[in-house]
Amino acid sequence: MSQAVTKHFQYELDEANKDALLAVFAASTSVSHDEMKHYFGYYRGEMLSSAILRPPPIDSFPAAIELLELLKSRAREPRKDILSLGKRGPSLDVAVRAMLVTACMTPGTYTGDIFNPMWEKQESLVQFIDRVYPKYDPPDEDKSPVTTTKLAAHVAAGCHIEIEWTGHLTDHLELRVGPNWKRLFVFQFPSYLKMCLGTLKNQSAALDQDTATSLALYVHILSHMAHHSR
Repeated sequence: MSQAVTKHFQYELDEANKDALLAVFAASTSVSHDEMKHYFGYYRGEMLSSAILRPPPIDSFPAAIELLELLKSRAREPRKDILSLGKRGPSLDVAVRAMLVTACMTPGTYTGDIFNPMWEKQESLVQFIDRVYPKYDPPDEDKSPVTTTKLAAHVAAGCHIEIEWTGHLTDHLELRVGPNWKRLFVFQFPSYLKMCLGTLKNQSAALDQDTATSLALYVHILSHMAHHSR
């Protein structure tokens, strides 16, 4: 593993780097560092897991923040246009995973995700999110055999379904069934969702275009998560 990456990411983020990361979400005052500690751990883990590549896709805190801001500012541009700026594909994939807690496969690698989509060159990031989290009309709860009141841990236990936590929204509510087992994957960072929702709540109704484009990424994820299905 690269010594530079190890130096930057193997230890817990310091206060300044935590603030810089939360500032990407415009959430530096809406959540505390303690609330976000599990997300910070996930963020570091994504950076460290990618360091097996040579050269590492992202090798410093400043480089990571620069890429996250770049994805926000160019969310509606095709991936190929961002690559034309001299950015490497693996770097963009790691940035997507780190910022949007969404699986994004780097060609030639395997990350172990259940659902591991590739961000295609002709897609913008918003189009990628649209494809990964498809929209559909939720069923009428009165006619549906499964209601929200039944989506509880004790109900799953009664059905002999094992709950497994996942760090990626793309795996949320995925049900895997084997010969004698059932496993339901549940997203494990509610503080991340709280942060995104808090950011949206605190924004003025009269958003400028750049801010609206940036927040569009979180709107996509949050609006699809409740009815996520593949």
